Parts: sequence; C-alpha cells; structure tokens
Amino acid sequence: MSVLLSKHLVFALDYPDFASAAPILPLLAGRVGVVKIGLELFLGEGPGIVSRIRDKSGVEVFLDLKLHDIPATVERSVRNLKKLGVDYLTLHTAGGREMLSKAADAAGDSMKILGVTVLTSSGLSTLKETGLELKDDAAMEDLVKKRAVLAMESGLAGVICSGHEAAGVKERCGAGFLAVTPGIRPAWSLGTGDDQKRVMTPERALAAGADMLVVGRPIRDAADPGWAVDQILKEMAAGKGPE
Repeated sequence: MSVLLSKHLVFALDYPDFASAAPILPLLAGRVGVVKIGLELFLGEGPGIVSRIRDKSGVEVFLDLKLHDIPATVERSVRNLKKLGVDYLTLHTAGGREMLSKAADAAGDSMKILGVTVLTSSGLSTLKETGLELKDDAAMEDLVKKRAVLAMESGLAGVICSGHEAAGVKERCGAGFLAVTPGIRPAWSLGTGDDQKRVMTPERALAAGADMLVVGRPIRDAADPGWAVDQILKEMAAGKGPE
C-alpha cells in the first residue's frame, strides 16, 4: 500500500541549500513520489538544483516558483524552465486567463502547470489587507473554485488549494483535474503552531478528493523522517482506501 500511496505524497524540500537537503533524500526512497523545490532552494543553488535532486532521489520534481508576471514574461520563463526537465511548475491564477493560457501553451505536454488559487497561509484577514474582502469561509471556497475553473479553461493540469476546497474543485472541474493540497498536518503534529492557517490531516484531505499532498516540516523536522513518512502514509491509507 505505501508504494502505491507514495505517488500521492510530495515532500517539500524547504532547505536553504543542497548540502542541507541531501541527507534526507535517501530516507524518502520508495516512500515519496515527488519532491518539491521551492523558491528558497532554487535561488540558493540555481537551476542546476533540479538535476541534482532528481539524480539523488530518482523521483519526479515539482518546481514551486509561483510565477506571476505579464503574460509574455511568464511564457518565456516557462519555456526556459521546461528545459530543466521539471515535472510540475506553479504559477498564480491571479495572473489571469492570458497569462495562464500562454504558460500552458509554452509547457505543452512536457510538464504539468499548476495554478495557485489562494495560499494556505492566507486567511480572510490576509485577503482583506490586500483589498479582497470576503465575508466568510464559504466566500473563500467560492473564490478558489472560480480560480480553479479559470485554470482548467486556460489549459492547466490542476490547481493548488487547501484540503477544505479540494472537494469543491473536483466537483466543479472533474476527476481528471488535479487538486494538489499543501498545509497538510498529520494528526500527531496538529497544534504545533506555524504560519499555515487552512490545514488538514492527510486522511481528511484525500477523502475530500485531493490528488497529491504536499508535506514539509512534519517530515523535515521529525527526529526520524522515515518514521514520519510511514505514519503519514498510514493516515493517507485511511483516507484513500484500496488502490
């Protein structure tokens, strides 16, 4: 079961450099299907980090840069990033239809473009600070679903959304449209306190329809990362059911 479930688990390599990230990679072999390279690591090491991580881990690479710029700039950036051989790339759906469509066209079939709907670190108060006033969580979910539909219509492979919105995204966009969910906190790590606001356990997120779960600090900060992954896979099994 763990091998089958591993394709649904993404480990976020939230490290400042390759030397810090390298020791954990062998512990994840056969347990995690995708590793995510974020902005910190990409800027710290440069584009070459993609091949180094792939060679070290042997799994798919998720490049989480959350691009958001004028359409032509994003289009050219996607063409450059495609040369690195990444499997997944993120951008902000707030960039609009033209930006999203140009990114999808530039990616072609070589990599999957995922649109960030609303960051899981953002709550209603955060959005209000930026001029977007939503009256309640239902309005937040509606915004996520609207952005997901925009992403689907623009040719993206899926979106990044919290577990709280995954079911609505799948209902609106269909089973083949990916719902990738960060802000995952295993049952044994809830209440530890961090900057994520809209969190959910692995079991609940998969049961809600999430296709891929992004997990970082519960694995990274564990005394035994291998044990942490195994426990997360057990929770995922309860939510996913038989493969």
